Amino acid sequence: MSGRTKRILYILYVSVVYLGAVGCCVALYFLGSDTSMQILMYFLGMVAVVIGLPVLFHETGHLCAGLLVGMRPHSFSVGMLRIAAGKISFRPSNVAGETQMYPVRAGRMRTRAVVYTLGGALLDLIVGTVLVAVAFTVRHVVMICFGMIGAFSLAEGLIALFPAETAAGKTDGRVLLGLIKKDPEEEVLLHVWEAQGHLYRGSFGEIPQEVLFQAPVVRGDLPAYGALLLLEAQAHLDAGREEEAKRVLERLLVLSEESGGEAQAEAKRYLGWFSGEFRAETVPLRGVRELEERLEAAAPERSEGEEGDGAAEAHEGTEPPADAEGKNIFCPDSEQN
Repeated sequence: MSGRTKRILYILYVSVVYLGAVGCCVALYFLGSDTSMQILMYFLGMVAVVIGLPVLFHETGHLCAGLLVGMRPHSFSVGMLRIAAGKISFRPSNVAGETQMYPVRAGRMRTRAVVYTLGGALLDLIVGTVLVAVAFTVRHVVMICFGMIGAFSLAEGLIALFPAETAAGKTDGRVLLGLIKKDPEEEVLLHVWEAQGHLYRGSFGEIPQEVLFQAPVVRGDLPAYGALLLLEAQAHLDAGREEEAKRVLERLLVLSEESGGEAQAEAKRYLGWFSGEFRAETVPLRGVRELEERLEAAAPERSEGEEGDGAAEAHEGTEPPADAEGKNIFCPDSEQN
């Protein structure tokens, strides 16, 4: 099936689902006879849908599913609202919602990824079904608002389950299909998660070699591949293979030259260390204190005159935070809508 045909099918599917949601909202009109109250409830229902309440249900589903399978949140966003590292911010986004999480333990990554991926759509379908069922059972004018929220929550869940690639990224259904079929992109994603799971409370020495160095070949501009290359470079540095690490970092810069992103920024910081500009706070993952110490110990020796006050300032106060989990946590399978 050609890409154009897939896009047409996706557009038709989305249109049918939204028409069904609108039809449900029209049927809700008959739940009351007070015209002014009906208008008010329709207005409140539309406000709730526009501000993204169904999307909030969806992302909460991913969050709960991730916590259930041993993951920790890195960021959570709905519309312009973003919560990350304990901070709330507002910024434009090209996706309706996004949840980024990373594992705190290794093992059974495929099963855990499937549960995490299904969480959003599953909560949408549960909440939507309950709200619509209650609205038509209670049959009160106030239930118009809740019924509308339920109808569009059902639409959100059904659309997310359709396997497609959009301008905002892959739908949950497409990620799920890739996990089942063992597509290369999803396999790289699992390799990154497996490595991060080992690193959360361990070290690079505990990561099996095949996890870092035997991943499938994928496009160089994929965030997951950039994350994997960065982990490879960190593993080389941890083992004292500085030249290999430098080659991997330079390759990462070339591959991500157009796409940019966190992986490229981290690669630049690490390459900065090779030129004597390394800062300890750039160590990106919790559990790699040993790596930081090795890097500092391996830094080229300088005479006192060369190092001077500037170098003393550079290393002063560079003790990494007690919880550096939010730095460079790549979540390439982040659920986007």
